[in-house]
Amino acid sequence: MKKSLEKTSKKTCEVAELTNGTKVGLFDLISDLSYSKKDLLHDKSTGFVKNNVLRVYVPYMVNRAFSLDLSSILDAQLMNEAYFLNPDIQHDFYLHGLRKAKRFNKWPKTVIEDEVKVISEEYQVNTKQAREIARTLTKEQKNIILTKYQSKGGKNGRSN
Repeated sequence: MKKSLEKTSKKTCEVAELTNGTKVGLFDLISDLSYSKKDLLHDKSTGFVKNNVLRVYVPYMVNRAFSLDLSSILDAQLMNEAYFLNPDIQHDFYLHGLRKAKRFNKWPKTVIEDEVKVISEEYQVNTKQAREIARTLTKEQKNIILTKYQSKGGKNGRSN
């Protein structure tokens, strides 16, 4: 049981090796689906699915990558609605349904507010806990903490 849990937790960073020795990762598959259209998932001679490459294909991450681009957002939504389909069917949908285009979009990152940074430094907690603390503090308490750190000098109240 523990072995199967380890496989699923490492699924997003797996790499498969093809017969010619090249390694294929998740972002190689996404690039293949959107631009090169080489069909890395199927064996050319037999037409069967390569199981080692299928392990690398994570439908959630592929759908998320295609949802970042305006030209493929509707296709990603269709695949999100059809979550029950096999990954090889979802792969074929993207391979044959998307137009050839370079879709290299930046992945969104979380923005940490200055207030949360100061609270996390003051209470020595991570940003998630600092956000929870920030919700419970009053404006007066937040102002006391902010003025304390601004009086130290430096950028955003921290000394350099």
